[in-house]
Amino acid sequence: MCVSTNWTTKPTMEWMDSKGSILQHAGDSVYCSGYDTPLSVKRSVTVQEQHGYDYTCRVSHRHHRKEKLFQIQHFESGVEAISVYTLLVIRAVLCCTVLLLTYWITKCTYQYREEREGELETF
Repeated sequence: MCVSTNWTTKPTMEWMDSKGSILQHAGDSVYCSGYDTPLSVKRSVTVQEQHGYDYTCRVSHRHHRKEKLFQIQHFESGVEAISVYTLLVIRAVLCCTVLLLTYWITKCTYQYREEREGELETF
């Protein structure tokens, strides 16, 4: 499912495969807006399991274009679409966790060595 918000008039939404071909079997675009809220559009697509395939959701209106890339990931329970942005966030969190653990281990090791040296000097 691709969702885009904050439009003043109806944009065009398309799903494309990794070759840039428009997927004709995508569902219809659904437009939603309220009295004081901007227009939003959403459209879903169902794809067959194909390893390594990327799908792009393109939203365009006159001179404006937004695109979001989705990659197909294989899991034991089937196929799920995960956006590239989500993968980047997961990688960033993992990197930060590793850095914090490295810092904490280094700090603990340094403190242990200082305490050990202090014990040796008193004897």
